[in-house]
Amino acid sequence: MGFFGVTMFIISAILVADQLTASASIGVGSVGWWVMTIVLFFVPSALIIAELGTTYPYQGGIYDWVNRAFGERWAARTTYWYWVNVALWMPSVYLLFTGVLTGLIWGHASILDQSLVAIALSWITVSSASRP
Repeated sequence: MGFFGVTMFIISAILVADQLTASASIGVGSVGWWVMTIVLFFVPSALIIAELGTTYPYQGGIYDWVNRAFGERWAARTTYWYWVNVALWMPSVYLLFTGVLTGLIWGHASILDQSLVAIALSWITVSSASRP
């Protein structure tokens, strides 16, 4: 992936429905904050990832980069914390999704129903990500 592709990937990973609603509630002033965020966060992150991806084109991503720089111990720690981040972030996004779904079209779904939908979506994600 090149610079543009990585930048768009980072933006799509962070720019979700709850961010858009918060920005809309702030008003026009949020445009300045988004410009500052893009310039100070998205662009440098994309440049770093693009540079690391072209310098170290091996399979393994962040594990390989940290392993080469700091050794296996820190690479394992980094991979573990990345896994914890994704393991907590993904279900929270699915719970937000079911909450919005309940508010829009599902009516009076219980917390159990919303949780079951989030669990099902998590397993769909895991099964699709596990495919070759």
